[in-house]
Amino acid sequence: SPNGINRLFQMPENSPAGRLLVTGDDEGVVRVWDERMCGGGGGGKISAAASSAAGNTPPKGCVLSWSEQKDYISGFDAHKDGTTLLASSADCTLGVYDIRRSAVNNTANPNKAPAPRLSDDQEDELLSVCTIKHGRKVVCGSDQGVLSIWSWGTWGDVSDRFPG
Repeated sequence: SPNGINRLFQMPENSPAGRLLVTGDDEGVVRVWDERMCGGGGGGKISAAASSAAGNTPPKGCVLSWSEQKDYISGFDAHKDGTTLLASSADCTLGVYDIRRSAVNNTANPNKAPAPRLSDDQEDELLSVCTIKHGRKVVCGSDQGVLSIWSWGTWGDVSDRFPG
């Protein structure tokens, strides 16, 4: 992405696709990278991300890409089984990305990965995300100090909210 990368995250070792690297940028783009496909040392050359910014060709090593969230990605977490990626965003949404379904269906074209599920607009920038209660709940912290809690699998509105 030609935009600054705000967050890095490594998928759990038990993820069906392996230990992939995930990035989130200033514009809400979430990308999944497979380092085995990236090539090796850069040696001062222009990055694959910068060289592909002008066209629709994904950067070398990018195996999945989404751009449904519209402001910077502030945090990542993953379900303990490694099949679901969570992304908090300053666009006031929680993004839920099915890594397993996306990887199986779209390895040939990362720009066509299935759309993530997005929470309802929380009317407050989400700045962090964490799974709790053995993966049964997801909590996000906001810029107003509110903790928003979702029950796993119910991604519309929150199930609980604790004011800051």
